[in-house]
Amino acid sequence: MFDLNGVGIAAPQVGVNLRLALARLNVDTKNEIIVALINPVISNESKEMVDMEEGCLSLPGKWGSTPRYESLTVTFENLKGDKHTLFLEGFNARVIQHEVDHLNASLFIDRAHEVKDAS
Repeated sequence: MFDLNGVGIAAPQVGVNLRLALARLNVDTKNEIIVALINPVISNESKEMVDMEEGCLSLPGKWGSTPRYESLTVTFENLKGDKHTLFLEGFNARVIQHEVDHLNASLFIDRAHEVKDAS
């Protein structure tokens, strides 16, 4: 994930059959953190959707404008088994949606308007 400047990775992407994902939140800020999410559940999605270019470590060189909820709540367990709930907006919400999609056997290309090769 770090070698390729990714912002998240889900266990199924590396051949591990667990509902576990890592997400970089507040990317490239002094408040950047890495959150391990076990069994994440998304709820309270906003009505507002935002399109933004998305790519994926599983599909190098592919990009597409992908609609995602502007905000949401995610509930999950951390690596210690403690339950947490986060309200996220903007890019942080997008990262979580992307990673949870992996856990649900879906890729951004399943949502994107059009997928293009990076050139």
